[in-house]
Amino acid sequence: MKTTIKKAISAFLILILCLTCAVPCFAAKSARTKIKVAMLEYPNFMDWDENGNPAGLACDYLNKIAQYTGWDYTYLSMSFADAERALEKGEIDILPGSQYTKARAARYAYGAYSMATNSNVLCVKADNNAYYYNDYPSFQGMKVGVLDGSVRYAQLQALLEEKNVSVVFRRYQTDDAQKQALADGDVDAILMASTRCTADYKIIASASPADVYFTCNPLDPTIQQDLDAAQGQILSENPYYNYKLYEKYYGNIPTAYAFTEEERTFIETAPVITVAVAPDMKPYEYYDAQSGSFGGLVIEYFEKVHEITGLRFHYVKRLGQTQTVEALNSGEVQLLASISTTCDADATYPITLTDSYYTSAVEIAKHRTVGDALSPDCTAVIVNGFPRYEALAKRYGYQTVRYCNTLEECVKTVNSGKADVTFLPSYAAERMTSHADYRKIQLQSIQNSEFDCAVGVSNACDRILLSIMNKALSAITDAERAGIIADAMSNNKDAVTVLDLIYAHLVTILSVIIVLLSGIGILLIRANIRRKKRDLMLSEAKHAAEKANAAKTEFMSRMSHDMRTPMNGIMGLTALTREIPDLPQEAQENLLAIHDSSRYLMSLINDVLDMNRIESAKLVLHPEIVASESLVKSMMALSMPLAQEKRITLKFTPMNAELENTYIRVDRVRMQQIFINIVSNAVKFTPAGGIVHVEVECLRRTKACACCRISVEDNGIGISEAFLPHLFEPFEQERAEAMPNCIGTGLGLAIAKNLVELMGGSIGVESKLGVGTKITVWMDVACVDAAGQPAAPSTIHAAAALHGKRILLAEDHQLNAQIAIKLLEKEGVTVERVENGAQAVERFAASGQGHFDAILMDIRMPVMNGLDAAGAIRALSGADAKKIPIIAMTANAFDEDVQQSLKVGMNAHLAKPIEPQKLYDTLTALMDATESTCAGSKECAQ
Repeated sequence: MKTTIKKAISAFLILILCLTCAVPCFAAKSARTKIKVAMLEYPNFMDWDENGNPAGLACDYLNKIAQYTGWDYTYLSMSFADAERALEKGEIDILPGSQYTKARAARYAYGAYSMATNSNVLCVKADNNAYYYNDYPSFQGMKVGVLDGSVRYAQLQALLEEKNVSVVFRRYQTDDAQKQALADGDVDAILMASTRCTADYKIIASASPADVYFTCNPLDPTIQQDLDAAQGQILSENPYYNYKLYEKYYGNIPTAYAFTEEERTFIETAPVITVAVAPDMKPYEYYDAQSGSFGGLVIEYFEKVHEITGLRFHYVKRLGQTQTVEALNSGEVQLLASISTTCDADATYPITLTDSYYTSAVEIAKHRTVGDALSPDCTAVIVNGFPRYEALAKRYGYQTVRYCNTLEECVKTVNSGKADVTFLPSYAAERMTSHADYRKIQLQSIQNSEFDCAVGVSNACDRILLSIMNKALSAITDAERAGIIADAMSNNKDAVTVLDLIYAHLVTILSVIIVLLSGIGILLIRANIRRKKRDLMLSEAKHAAEKANAAKTEFMSRMSHDMRTPMNGIMGLTALTREIPDLPQEAQENLLAIHDSSRYLMSLINDVLDMNRIESAKLVLHPEIVASESLVKSMMALSMPLAQEKRITLKFTPMNAELENTYIRVDRVRMQQIFINIVSNAVKFTPAGGIVHVEVECLRRTKACACCRISVEDNGIGISEAFLPHLFEPFEQERAEAMPNCIGTGLGLAIAKNLVELMGGSIGVESKLGVGTKITVWMDVACVDAAGQPAAPSTIHAAAALHGKRILLAEDHQLNAQIAIKLLEKEGVTVERVENGAQAVERFAASGQGHFDAILMDIRMPVMNGLDAAGAIRALSGADAKKIPIIAMTANAFDEDVQQSLKVGMNAHLAKPIEPQKLYDTLTALMDATESTCAGSKECAQ
């Protein structure tokens, strides 16, 4: 028996020992190790971004490694040669991007795994056509710039000796010096890694790819050990990590290769090349019968190929499959303008595909009576001769497939009910089905519908044409690709009929009615659930509540934008109409009643939406560093008009010394919302002549935290003891016979309580009927060092005149645009309006320095939305683009909408309905700030 017990104990101890040893070595690291990294300043590989932070492939990789090692990096700018010397002496710990050589391996430590792969490329300036690709005899006597100490230098020397070619080498210490020498004409070509080659250069020769590694401090072997362990773990979890990271930074970088002598001869002697273009694939490729010409982004790509190569193209309509095959075989057609790379098109047609040059996607257009558009029982109609649509029809197993000659015919066939479904390109789908005549059609997105498109080169052509097309397509820059897509999308518009407008507005009107009725319905459902919950079983009540909340959450999120848009029209037109001269007194009174009702309805909408986001756990805090005194003053300033309007004294006890000159980290907007909701509730239920006393006190303070108490006490009507437990419940209000005119949503205190708890605080209430109420908030706030913090901005701006200012307005909604223009022109502002983001970028870029004083930008617009447009304007080169105030003026009103606007470079976010005075104050403050910033700026003066 004793022997058995001893064996059991021994086995248990061995098990514990094994489990202890199995813990990964990374878990033992508690303190972060400081690692010095050489910053080589190679674009895309590793460099400083616009904010001065390290960025690029190598930096991303190092950050991934730090997740496993706990390393904390310090980046030191230096040349590659200086970095090698520093690494050998142990002055730095890691040098990224080093090729392996025995000589280097003797000086410092190599990681076990490669970090990327690149090639040696010999480059000339992009406009240099003196050399053919890989024509080494023509390189004789060439002056070549190389980086001192680079292994690529020795590799090129060996290659040229093998080719019996002699060149003059000139050594440079830095990448920038090498590139500058080429720009100045001091050298004819430069040697670099393929990862450093950009569209500014043309490759005239390239060598085989080679792996590059992280190299480590040879004096501290633990660095290499940790690096190898981390890289091994990364690659075991994601074997394609290196490839995906390379694609992120280099996948879309255009690469210009010099043409070979044979390719140039072909270009110079080639006749006009015939290209078959789909006549009905707008905006990709189409034939415009009115003008008799072809258009679309595909045609623009071919025009760009013409600019790069000099090849001349003639376009003809692409017909059905049989006719297209005959035209390719006979030599009547040499190229298919675009064809999917993912559907065995080269098995359907006698062609070879180029590299892909744009990506498209497909949606299903189905008749509204069809339930499941992917059911094999559906009858599909597709365009004849397009393998991509044939492949999709086979993927979903449609038993009956019919064919039409154009997309338009396919849409009409589905709309008439003669077929159930058809496939449409995503960019074209909404345009083709949005007309009132096609209201029987519904769109449905499908998974994995994206596909790459390439040019199909006839097998009857010289193979040199394929290599020329690949080189030309790869040389098109990202900016040029973006411009091609923007042009194609801006031209992708059909004339809008009166019936289309009525149909579109009908949806909006119905949406508003549904929102209002649903809101009332939701309130009644919640009240009914609360009254009957004692009589229902707990499981049934829980199920009903969850179902109601889910429906409300989805509905409110989807309809928020549509509720604010018509409200903007109501409130805007009301404000403008009130300012019409000689308006009858009765009309003025009616308009004032509409204005007050609109403001109340808007507050109702805001409270319901806030409560909905809180209950669905979608409300996110956005802490920022603010001065405590400035925050409290701003909250009091916002509350003062509420009290003054009702002739109530708002008394404030100053903060104690522990909070003076203190910076805290809180969500400023939500703190103000908590404060104003509590104060406005106190003011609402306090008769005229009463007192509301506000006190902010620090109960205890450490260096990193302050425990604060905010109390709001009034001498109003008070709350009954029976109602106190329900005070913070949504939609609950105690009937007050003493103040029958007090109305509200019953959400203010519920929202305040939820926000306080979301911030980690608590809230309590003391009240006595007929005496008054005291609401107290306890909250811990994070304190930060006041040293170096910016001064709190003033919340009060001088009302500078807007007269004479010029503003660019980007607004696609006609009524909203009319209201904004009238409000601004009334103040003497000149307004230039555009209808989408792309037009806004184009109009601003074409304007002179200082032409516009500010930009008002809607968010939801066709072609290019407001967020992308603001980012594009900020990316423009002029000083004006960096400093001009850009203000979002949109029905997107949630917190994340505000954060997105600020993130892309906007200065402010005004939610619709637009309040005229808030609009004027915001414009005045931002334009004044811009003018004062530019007053002494040399950049602005220029």
